Amino acid sequence: MYTLNDLPGICEEIATLRSEEARMSLCKKEVSANLEIAEGKALEVLVASNLKSFKSAHGTVGVTVRTSVKTPKTLEEKAALFAYLKEIGMYDELVSVNSTTLNSLYKSKLEEAQAQGQDDFVLPGVGEPSISQIISFRK
Repeated sequence: MYTLNDLPGICEEIATLRSEEARMSLCKKEVSANLEIAEGKALEVLVASNLKSFKSAHGTVGVTVRTSVKTPKTLEEKAALFAYLKEIGMYDELVSVNSTTLNSLYKSKLEEAQAQGQDDFVLPGVGEPSISQIISFRK
């Protein structure tokens, strides 16, 4: 068990590890940027050479074609998509709620309920929240 006497050393450890994490994050960003450039070069050569893939001693590179769509931005676009999903019977399977948005909604509704003296607020379909303690650390 740690004691109050251990806390200065623990704080030093947290500060050191956070600094190392930040340094490594910057290194990862640099490596990722360089990787993206190298992959772009490979794609350029494959497309220009009309090749789908190329085997080398280090691995095989290949061209993959992906199709993606963006999520609806306006209420009208969302309504149109939701109507279509209901029409094809996939609404319940595909529609979800962003967890950050859900937690924000829960916190605001909880505050409203507490302001009205209601201590047993539960967001329908969500149940009781999990509560955890986390540490904050500032320099």
